[in-house]
Amino acid sequence: MAESKKYKLTYFDMPARAEPHRLAFWIGKIDFEDERVEFKDWPKLKPTTPFGSLPLLTLPDGDIGNQGRAMARFIGKKTGLYPDDAVQAMHVDEILDTCEDLQSA
Repeated sequence: MAESKKYKLTYFDMPARAEPHRLAFWIGKIDFEDERVEFKDWPKLKPTTPFGSLPLLTLPDGDIGNQGRAMARFIGKKTGLYPDDAVQAMHVDEILDTCEDLQSA
């Protein structure tokens, strides 16, 4: 039987910006490929990425996401970790945005 396609998360071999995505996949029990990029390989890979940045989320159909918070919400929706209720979703977004602010500070 052929292996079914799965999500692929691409980031450096460190936690940082991709760790919430990895954790959401693990908590949600969704199988994914955790592609770790070595820093020495980044200069060659960078021009092939949207916006020249990581992390990347490659969907099973080949579509690529490249913005961390959008990817976090997407994975959260797929895993059931992101609420359907608009007010609850707003509060989750506040936490995600605060984490982003703290990482960028």
